[in-house]
Amino acid sequence: ATEENLAELTVDLLKLFRRCQTNNGVVSPDKERESIIELACHVLGTNFTDSVDLHGFCLRHGCGYEHFRKLFKARLGISPWQYRVRRKLDAASALLQDKQRTISEIAERLGYSSAYEFSAQFKRYIGISPLFYREGRKG
Repeated sequence: ATEENLAELTVDLLKLFRRCQTNNGVVSPDKERESIIELACHVLGTNFTDSVDLHGFCLRHGCGYEHFRKLFKARLGISPWQYRVRRKLDAASALLQDKQRTISEIAERLGYSSAYEFSAQFKRYIGISPLFYREGRKG
C-alpha cells in the first residue's frame, strides 16, 4: 500500500476488527445489505463534483461490485449510476428555481463538464431543456 492509502486501509482494518468482535463477526445479511445500500445512496446522492469509484467502495465494504449492483437494483429498481443521475437532476430542479444562477453555474456545481452536457442529460431524462423547465414551459 502507498502512504496515501495507508490511513484508509487502517480504518478499514479497524472496522473489520470491530465487526469480528461484535456478535462473533456474524452480521445479519439483511442488515448488512441495507447498510451498504444506504451508505451507497448517501455517497451517490451527494457531492456531485467528486467522482465516485464504486468498485473501490465495494472493495472497502467487503462486497463484490456485481453483487452490490444487483442488490442495489433489486432494492431500488435502478442501477447505482441511474440513481446518481436522478439525484443530480433532483438537485438541478431545485437549483433551477434560483433564477440568478446561470445554467453553466448549475452544470458546474453538479459536476458536469459543460452546460451542454448538463442540458442534454436534463432534457433526456426530464423531457424539456433546463431553460424551459425554469420558465415553466412544456416545450
